[in-house]
Amino acid sequence: MSASSDPTNLGPEEPASSSSEAKQPAQASTPTSSASASPSSAIPSPPLHQHQHQQRTRLTFEQMQQEARAKLGGMVRQQLEADRQQQQNQQQQPQPQDSEVTQTTTATPSPAYSTAAPGPTSPPSPAPPRASGATAPRQTTAAAQNTPTNSTTSSSSSTTSTSTSSTTSSVSDTAGATVAADDAQQQQQQEQQPPVSEWEETRQEWAEMWQRIRVRWRHFVERPLDPPSPQEHTRQAQPDGAAGAEATAEAGGGGVKRQAFVSRVVQLACVAVFVAQWAPLAHVLTGGAAAAQEAAAAAAGGSTTAAAAAGREVWLALLVASPPTPLTLSWQTDAISLSAGQYGSLLTSSLLHSGLVSLLVSLASLEETLPWLETLDGFMIMLLSYGMAGAVAGLTQLFLGGQATGIAGLAAALGTEVAVGVRCWRYTGGQLLPPTPACVALLGLSGLMAAYQPLVGTWGILGGILGGALSAVLAYDILYVMRVVIAVTILLGLGAWNLLSWLPRVLFRLVVGLVAVVWGTGVAVVQALRGV
Repeated sequence: MSASSDPTNLGPEEPASSSSEAKQPAQASTPTSSASASPSSAIPSPPLHQHQHQQRTRLTFEQMQQEARAKLGGMVRQQLEADRQQQQNQQQQPQPQDSEVTQTTTATPSPAYSTAAPGPTSPPSPAPPRASGATAPRQTTAAAQNTPTNSTTSSSSSTTSTSTSSTTSSVSDTAGATVAADDAQQQQQQEQQPPVSEWEETRQEWAEMWQRIRVRWRHFVERPLDPPSPQEHTRQAQPDGAAGAEATAEAGGGGVKRQAFVSRVVQLACVAVFVAQWAPLAHVLTGGAAAAQEAAAAAAGGSTTAAAAAGREVWLALLVASPPTPLTLSWQTDAISLSAGQYGSLLTSSLLHSGLVSLLVSLASLEETLPWLETLDGFMIMLLSYGMAGAVAGLTQLFLGGQATGIAGLAAALGTEVAVGVRCWRYTGGQLLPPTPACVALLGLSGLMAAYQPLVGTWGILGGILGGALSAVLAYDILYVMRVVIAVTILLGLGAWNLLSWLPRVLFRLVVGLVAVVWGTGVAVVQALRGV
């Protein structure tokens, strides 16, 4: 329990205040009866000499607290000074004013020991009503005993706050010095750089703006140049070429499903066009061949050798020639059709072949190249590559070869081979697929046709090679432009349709309104005349 409740625990007393404490019990032994009877009555204030004793005791511990603060502050400053010297040698020494202020504070006596009357102080906390005057000095002694603990706690908290503030100030000083050094270094670099003219600044701004525009445009029209994921798996599984990839796919380890539906459609279209080319001459190839031989023999005076030669020429033409039938004349590339605006002949000529041999060799080559493109790049890229090879072949044959007409079926097949080779070289980083027998046969037949068939020509073969190489590089960009053009065309068509469908409605409403006005005016005039 507290010291005030034990009558034997008086505690040590100050010798200077013994006389005042001796007089205190006598003065405190006469409490009023009303104060003891009513706890809610006013609490009597302690005597004046008791206030002076408590104030002297409290101020004495304040002086001890100040001395402890001064000592701890000096130790903290010494430690911080050592840290500053180790971290940065350019730091300033601690200001001597702090030590002087501390020494002055320590040496200056407290105002509590002056003989002058003390200034206004805070009133003491109200104590509970005492039953007798003997308990007052005991409470004073207990308060004096509890005061050192509170003062020690206050001194430790103040020491912690002082060390924290000192550390914060040192960190802030270090950061400020670093920032100042960086600013000075940047200023020196700016001073060393030559002055930039206004024209140079404007040019740099334009260059940056143009660079941003180019980057945005590239992001807008960028197309994938890397191989698709199926091709990547195939290349990692079998880097030796298409033969190994096909073998792996057949064995179930490649993970690539071969797509050839549109490729089959293109091959069937080539066969159908060839049949349509020779359909008007079917009677010559079948039953009419004997009649033609007899007519030729009769004209030659009964010579059977001439008749046999005529039959061989018909079959030789079927193998290596292109008949001048209506389909061939309308689908081949010629100057007349292009000048008339029939640009579709550039694409239709890629389906025409000069003879059955050219058709068979082209079909064998397309059986390898078209499914390759359709599987890895899609059927749109496949059709675009085949069409570009045929179109460029027709244009080069027309403008560079000096040939008014041309067919581009063989050149389109050769251009597709070149497109596959270029794409494989780009995708694999410089590796090419080994040539297949169909590719070798196509190259040999292309050389023969370039030498002996004017409708194919050397420039037609070179144009097919060039078109296939360009399609391997520009196919995605051309496809994107085609999509944009088609989309814009569709939007314009929808807008025109809306406009054309809106005008009749508006005109009809105007006509109906005019008729109503005229009719109403006429009726009003007739009614007015009748009324008159």
